[in-house]
Amino acid sequence: MAGVIDRGVWAKQMIPYLEVPPLQVGGLAVHPFGIALCCTLLTWLAVVSSRARRTQLDPHRVRRLLETILVFGVAGAVPGAWMYDTAIPGAAARISSFGAVFGALAGAAIFFRFGKPGKLGLAYLDVLAYAFPFGWAWLRLGSVLVHDHPGRLTASWLGVQFPGGARYDLGLLEMLLSVAAAGLFVALGRKPRAPGFFLYWMVVCAPIRVALDSLRENPAKVGGFTVDQWGGLAITLAGVWVVSRVFMTRRVIHG
Repeated sequence: MAGVIDRGVWAKQMIPYLEVPPLQVGGLAVHPFGIALCCTLLTWLAVVSSRARRTQLDPHRVRRLLETILVFGVAGAVPGAWMYDTAIPGAAARISSFGAVFGALAGAAIFFRFGKPGKLGLAYLDVLAYAFPFGWAWLRLGSVLVHDHPGRLTASWLGVQFPGGARYDLGLLEMLLSVAAAGLFVALGRKPRAPGFFLYWMVVCAPIRVALDSLRENPAKVGGFTVDQWGGLAITLAGVWVVSRVFMTRRVIHG
């Protein structure tokens, strides 16, 4: 009986499963994920512009870099529902966030190959890295609203009451981490930082994503890892390479 009572108490403390209907604007249905995506883009635009001015960089050029990586990021975010288990009640098909990340990295490489940013290239990348968690928090809020990252069953107070049982919502967990990272970046960004300082997030956040994906229920695996875990490992390696380049660049600049 005590166990039943405890579970009931936990259930009341869990996060409710919210279904947000599309917003009807005339004859047009505006879906919540679309609104969150617009907030993501506007936030990135505002933050990179503000950060560029604060670090005495050209806001126009940093916005061109942002536009380039967004175009390639969208191209990389192909529908990825076939890679994930969407048989969980309430789960929605989703796109590949890691596809978007790899597309964005390709866009950045092309920009720096043909955009001629000169010796300030690292500083421009750092501005984008600083802005990343601010916009990503909105994007993950969109995932929370459409429930496209359901995890395994849980009795944790962080569980969401999905149809059929309380589950982790991986989008919610990542949103909370993104908000925390954005707050940390605000605090760290108040003081002048060497170019490349905020690029270190690539080494930190990807392993966190790998760990979060272990909370997914019965995911498809390739070689013992889920698709997102393979993506996280690849981003981690890319982050290690970027950080090594940061150190090399600083050594050249400072002799």
